Amino acid sequence: MELVRLSIDNPEFDFPITLECMRRSELTVEKLLSEIERVLQSYQQFVVDEASRIDIVHVQNPHEKGHPKKPYLDIARL
Repeated sequence: MELVRLSIDNPEFDFPITLECMRRSELTVEKLLSEIERVLQSYQQFVVDEASRIDIVHVQNPHEKGHPKKPYLDIARL
């Protein structure tokens, strides 16, 4: 199972626009636009420019079929 989390931040926002962690297959344009529209009710404008930051976190389960059964990060080595 692959999980994603998306966050859009801009200095004009009081807080970032964030989509909760979800399966990659559940992330749709409609979900993203719905969350942006919810925030835009307060700000009325949204411009993606050099001041904007978009963070995407993608996590793939290492224990899924086709992947070796080992952790991504060996805590003991740290």
